[in-house]
Amino acid sequence: MRAVVESTEAKSLRNACLLGDGDGTEADACPIHSQWELVRGRIDAFLEQTTNADILSGRASVPA
Repeated sequence: MRAVVESTEAKSLRNACLLGDGDGTEADACPIHSQWELVRGRIDAFLEQTTNADILSGRASVPA
């Protein structure tokens, strides 16, 4: 799913700041950077582990 999502997004989730305050890196961290990093990690895991077939069959789930 990562390739599908990133092909339609103007900016990769990996490089985005949730608040738009910086570039989303540790060096330019916004006030909620550490919490957003945890959420972003779960999104990344979902995108890496989920296929179109998983979604169509209803087997897609968010990794813990």
